[in-house]
Amino acid sequence: MKLHPPLAALLIAAASISSFAETRKPLGPLVVVDAAGRTVGRFGGSFQHLHTDALAKGVYATINGALVAIQMSSCYGPGDGISTTFCWGAGRVFFGSSDCTGPVMIESSIFGAGAPVNEVLRTTPGGPAFLYIASGPMTLKQYNSIQDMNGCYAVSGSAQIFDAAAPIDLSTMFTERFHIE
Repeated sequence: MKLHPPLAALLIAAASISSFAETRKPLGPLVVVDAAGRTVGRFGGSFQHLHTDALAKGVYATINGALVAIQMSSCYGPGDGISTTFCWGAGRVFFGSSDCTGPVMIESSIFGAGAPVNEVLRTTPGGPAFLYIASGPMTLKQYNSIQDMNGCYAVSGSAQIFDAAAPIDLSTMFTERFHIE
């Protein structure tokens, strides 16, 4: 029996795809690895940013026994083109005082399934990254200052925010730049 040429090509292509699939291992979960070769956690793909609707890259990591979904940003340095590495995100935190002192409050900037709300704060570019995890329900609160990577700003307002537990220094746990394996 003679096969029509396009049908014959399709059968040959299907046979080679089947052969390729049999020799390849199935792709497992992607993991985020730090610069020292330590596994940070599973790559979370894109998390929804609640205030901007933007998608943020993240990692599911176990920090002090708790599962958290932590935002990462692309790392760019001198001479970098397209970044294939990631660093911790650089968010912001709120204070009841006007000088960024006292108890910290965080907004619900990103979320991952089953993980508590958290925020990563850097007080200087490339400086230590501190993880703040929500320690209670979201409530409408008054704030009088905001701290981000660029400094402390005396700004008053109110927002739906969370009280935060004591900060965890991620810089002592993992070495930036991260990559995905």
